[in-house]
Amino acid sequence: MIPSLFLRALTVPDADRPAVLEALLRDRGVASARIPLAGSLHLAVKFPDSSYNPRYRTKLLVAHHDRRPGSSGALDNGAACLQLADLAGRLALREEPHNTVILFTDSEESSGAGDQGSFAVARALAGRVKALAGEGEEPPAVFVFDVTGRGTVPILSTTARDLLASRGPDCGDLAGRIGDLESWAARTLRRAGAAPLRLPVPWSDDLGFALGGIPAVTVTLLPRSELDARSPAPRHGRPDGTQAPHGEFPAEPPATWALLHGPGDRPEILEEESFDLMARILDAFGDLRIPRVRRIR
Repeated sequence: MIPSLFLRALTVPDADRPAVLEALLRDRGVASARIPLAGSLHLAVKFPDSSYNPRYRTKLLVAHHDRRPGSSGALDNGAACLQLADLAGRLALREEPHNTVILFTDSEESSGAGDQGSFAVARALAGRVKALAGEGEEPPAVFVFDVTGRGTVPILSTTARDLLASRGPDCGDLAGRIGDLESWAARTLRRAGAAPLRLPVPWSDDLGFALGGIPAVTVTLLPRSELDARSPAPRHGRPDGTQAPHGEFPAEPPATWALLHGPGDRPEILEEESFDLMARILDAFGDLRIPRVRRIR
């Protein structure tokens, strides 16, 4: 179900979006913390220590709360924020460990990749992991949710892994770790009854995390009708025979993506069935257990 009251508060032109999310979390019985970092303001939900089993990796579930000027930010990315806030309320009621931290990031819409809030978060995470456990310890498993309020087909973005793999052996380890996370994400989506497709997707917070050395995978949704109507071009080639770079988006992107970053992104385009699906998907990510493995370099 779409939390309409909070959706309206989140999408008014002068909305203080972190404050609205804090109010929603309080309504769900969840405490949050503001994290100012490198000029951005993030909002984090960490559960009691009893929610974390050291045998398993911590999962960081991420949605950005900022929006482009001139847009209500309902689809990009208010929907995912509302969905994660609802998940936080459900996780708070669990007695067994779930190893989940929820993070609402800022500055995803920044014009520069290095200015993304997720980049500063990744650098901070990488430094903490190295200080606490050395180079071999795995960071949290980062799953990003973006544009998840419309459609019923989950998409796993291949953009980060494709781009890194194309850069050769120096990026191969990070690309491989992103591929591992992608496999965990695909398994989790199937467990929720939503078999995913893999497509190049416009960058989200996965860009900042990847640049900061932290593997991350983005999950989004699209309407099936848009996918059925799409005529995919050859993955790495253009009609004129020249080579297309890894992660290049289709010449005619799905109609949903054309609604983003402007007046077309409004609350009315959100779909109830997308929220119902995302509740099942996010519950499955809450259930996900990824064994903690110390990496040998």
